[in-house]
Amino acid sequence: MVKYEYGGDACEDVLGGLQKIIHLQWNQPVRILIHVADCPSHGRRYHDLPEHKDHYLSSDNDGTIGQELFDKFVQLDLKYFFGRLTSHTDKMMEQFIQFGQKRISIEEINLKNFQNLLPFIVESISRSISKTTSSLLKSHSIVENNHQNTKISRISRISFDSIEPDWLNIPMKKVQVIKYQCNDQLVCEQINQSTNIKIAEKPFAEGAMRLAFYGLMQNKDKWEKVVLKKYKKIHNDIDMKEKYLELLDCQTIADHLAQEFNKLSLSTNESTSTMKKIKFIMTKLVFDPESEGNVHFFTIERFIDGSYKKFSNNAGYVNHEDPAVTLQAFSHWTYERTNGNMIVVDLQGIDIGDNQTYLLTDPCIHSTDLTRFGRTNLGKPGIKRFFETHICNSICQTLKLKMIENQSVTKTSSKYDSYFIEKKSFIINKSISSKHS
Repeated sequence: MVKYEYGGDACEDVLGGLQKIIHLQWNQPVRILIHVADCPSHGRRYHDLPEHKDHYLSSDNDGTIGQELFDKFVQLDLKYFFGRLTSHTDKMMEQFIQFGQKRISIEEINLKNFQNLLPFIVESISRSISKTTSSLLKSHSIVENNHQNTKISRISRISFDSIEPDWLNIPMKKVQVIKYQCNDQLVCEQINQSTNIKIAEKPFAEGAMRLAFYGLMQNKDKWEKVVLKKYKKIHNDIDMKEKYLELLDCQTIADHLAQEFNKLSLSTNESTSTMKKIKFIMTKLVFDPESEGNVHFFTIERFIDGSYKKFSNNAGYVNHEDPAVTLQAFSHWTYERTNGNMIVVDLQGIDIGDNQTYLLTDPCIHSTDLTRFGRTNLGKPGIKRFFETHICNSICQTLKLKMIENQSVTKTSSKYDSYFIEKKSFIINKSISSKHS
């Protein structure tokens, strides 16, 4: 731990403290920097306080020191978590983000006078360990050598480009498209198509499992802006195709159920101001079967520009700050609609602007059939976890949805819920949303 000492003015030698960080022994793969501050660094670049509040106002005028620090943080692959106590540090953090140049993950949380400090630290460390362990496992692949010996090969470091390319310089390629269509029995039919696409050479963001690329897709005589996503590691072409098809299956069924749910508002007295419409972004699978070497698979969906919000996850978390009663009721309704065999959870997305419609992406489905919907399908335990934190609301009551055994009747939340709700996220290496991947 690096301690700051009071020097007689309001500002602190934050850069000096961060320089000490570089010289620590970072021997382990999990490298976490937790920075808690109520005052900014010295230097006009880092704050807007009156001059008498900073005895070293000219410190790092050109930003050279700060930039060099963050260049080294990138090399160390640090995870930077900042605990915000006052607004005085906001300009400093904006500058730090610029220094990071989209190469480092920076997350900020409002600690409210240390009230959330312990959950903040526990959650930061836990998630970093989980993510780093997952990354280490995914960064190696076992390759068969003479059918007897194995060797481990490391994936090369991924290079990102957040700027949309000049599409005139990107070649067009013809690809095969797989689209799913769902019937009322929630069985999907595969529809094969073909189209032309253009795809950026480098990804602009990443999630835990996938990389996101800017793209264009030809629709008749027009090019539409899209996002293409692919898994970071390919083990086997057949297995990988199945993983993508699981995503299509999940999203297509969720959208079919959402369309059914939307029709219910027409037959109830529930006001439209309470019961909103739900839509899921259509996802398709594209691939070039004639490409040399491994076949490259991508999911493709239209580009949605907006501020994404996490409303729930697949482990019972509910955003109580914005509980989105329509979405909570929708999840509950999907359980009854499928006779307890499925439930659609992990809902995130945007309000598309009319304040009456949620546009969602990347849901999860818990199902009693564990052969469907991939690893995020937690089966009956996942269904149980949803109801442990779900409180029936006015829409549930209007739709006459039944409570199940052990369902919560009062607000229940994880002791770390405030972290998920209140954090102001500056995660750079992500797509448009925290769940574009």
